[in-house]
Amino acid sequence: MGARHLLGAYIYRLPSGHLDQIHGWGFVPKDWSEKFLQYAGSRYPQETFWATSHQQQFGGYIQETPPPGPSGPRTTFRVTAPDGAAEFPISVSMRNLLNFADSSKTGARLTSEVLLFAALEMDATDPGDPALGLLSNSVKASASGLHQYREIESNYIHSEGTSAKLAPEPVPCTTNVKSILSEAQRIACDVGPATESVPVPIELRHLVAALLTVRTVATSIMPRIGLDVGTLRSQFLGILGQYSESAMT
Repeated sequence: MGARHLLGAYIYRLPSGHLDQIHGWGFVPKDWSEKFLQYAGSRYPQETFWATSHQQQFGGYIQETPPPGPSGPRTTFRVTAPDGAAEFPISVSMRNLLNFADSSKTGARLTSEVLLFAALEMDATDPGDPALGLLSNSVKASASGLHQYREIESNYIHSEGTSAKLAPEPVPCTTNVKSILSEAQRIACDVGPATESVPVPIELRHLVAALLTVRTVATSIMPRIGLDVGTLRSQFLGILGQYSESAMT
C-alpha cells in the first residue's frame, strides 16, 4: 500500500460524518479529487480506477492532458550510445525514472548500474509499482545486501538532494543501457502488440524484466546487494497478475 491509496481513501471512502470536518479544514472534495487524478494519471497511468471512483462520486472528469492510449500517456526517450542512437516509446512512469536516473547519475553516461540503483531508489521514495517493489523488497530482506547497497549506492547515483529534471536528449548512455531498453521494448511489444499509429510504450515492469534478462554490469552487481537473478525471474512472473497484462514472454 502506498501513500496514494491512503489519500484515495480519504477522498473516495470518507465516512459522511467527517465531511463537515474536511470542509472546515478548507478542502473542496471535488477539487481535491481532480488534482489527485492529475497526479495519479501522470505517475500511475495504469491505475484507471481512480477516475472511475471520481466519476461515481462527483460526476464527469475533464482531463487536461491528451487522453491516454491503452497503456497510459506516452512519450519517447532518445539515447546515443557508442554503437549508435535510438529512440524508444516510454510511459510517463518510465520517463520519471529515466529523468531521475539521468539527473542523479555520478558519471557522464547513463549506465545499467545507474538504471538499477535509480529503480531501487524510486521505489524507496515513491513506492507503488509491484516490479520495483520486488527488487527493493529483495534488497531489504538481505541484511548483507542492504549493507552493500548503502555502501556502494553513492558510486552510481546521488540519491539525496537530487530532483528529477527533464533529461536533455539524446541522453549519452552505454551500449548496455541501449540493449536493456531495446529488450524492454521487445517485451512490451510481445505482451501488448503495437499498431501502426500507436507504439507500445515501455513500462516500469518491462524495464525490470529487461534488467533481469540482459547480462550487463548491473546483473553482476545484483548478487552483492542481495538480488538473486534466478529467484527474481521466478518471482517476477508471480506479480504480473497485479497488472492488466496477464502474461509476459
